Amino acid sequence: MLVNYCIRTYEEDAILDDWHLIQEYNLLKKNNELHFLFEEEYLINYLKDGNDSNG
Repeated sequence: MLVNYCIRTYEEDAILDDWHLIQEYNLLKKNNELHFLFEEEYLINYLKDGNDSNG
């Protein structure tokens, strides 16, 4: 979830090494924004399931 969130949020500027991912997680936690990770997962599942069911 976190990797997908970072890719969508930062696009080509996303840095996906462990240290940066941990820092991003800690920032989301500090700002009480962890729900963004679950929204990202919901969006990915919705798009995946929507593409499967729409043919």
